Amino acid sequence: MAQSTKEINRRRHSISNTQKVTKAMEMVSAVKMRKSQMTAIAARPYAYHCITMLERLAHLYKEDEQPVREVMKKNIFFKQRKTNTTLLVLVAPDKGLVGGLNTALFTHAQKEIKKLQQAGKKIQAIAIGVKAEQFLQNANIPIRKTFSSIANYETPQHIAPITQEIIEHYQYEVIKEVAVVYTEFFSTLKQKPSTRYILPITIGQIEGVVESARPVEGRFSGEKTEPIKETESPEYLFDPDVETLLREIAPFLVSVLTYHIILDANASEHSARMLAMRNASTNAEQILEELTLSYNKARQNSITQEIAEVSVQAMQT
Repeated sequence: MAQSTKEINRRRHSISNTQKVTKAMEMVSAVKMRKSQMTAIAARPYAYHCITMLERLAHLYKEDEQPVREVMKKNIFFKQRKTNTTLLVLVAPDKGLVGGLNTALFTHAQKEIKKLQQAGKKIQAIAIGVKAEQFLQNANIPIRKTFSSIANYETPQHIAPITQEIIEHYQYEVIKEVAVVYTEFFSTLKQKPSTRYILPITIGQIEGVVESARPVEGRFSGEKTEPIKETESPEYLFDPDVETLLREIAPFLVSVLTYHIILDANASEHSARMLAMRNASTNAEQILEELTLSYNKARQNSITQEIAEVSVQAMQT
């Protein structure tokens, strides 16, 4: 019985140490989640100004001999291509311990891949995150490039290599569209796998991604940033011509889209890990209570047994 109490006590110490680790990871993830949300909210005005610039271009040149929408159709980033190749960008965590986030994301990604294949499209991929690379390898999808440590991508400079890879691949390869599969952040308790098509560019796509940066619940749900309303007589003019402006602006728009998607994925990852670690801590607490009860019972039985043995010996003498 003494050995039993020793074994139970060893398990109690082991579970207690695990609980300390999970609580620490929960607090770290909570801080990172809030930071990702704050960064995404802070970046929204810049994205809205990009949208407004496109709208003003359309307004200023609506009477031009070559309307801006016609110019957009000729620009490589805006026009529709008649090819059958899709560049799939999969954004996933580098590590596990995120509850069911990876399972849900990869299930969604598998459905998207199947849908594209059934449509007769060829797929090339960019993996953002170690888990993304592992999934794409198992799915036998050709990987163009792999990026890791995305949980630390907090500024546009951090995602610049990703944006450059997407743009170069889209420019110099015959790619019809670029689809990004990631986990969209709605609130601390809700994250959902989503697919966003970022190329070719449309104003609606930009607005959708930027608007998703504001969570539906929680501290930042009340943050609002409205686009600048167009006026009939803008106070400034653009120079040079529309075609040159669009050629220069387009890469920035792709960067904005990619940046917000990465921030959303980061917030989802940290939120999922925070909840997973909280649940692990709660479960550890329950196990500790059960082990403590078992330990007390085992110790009581041991004491009772020792008393019985002493009594027997006393009666025999």
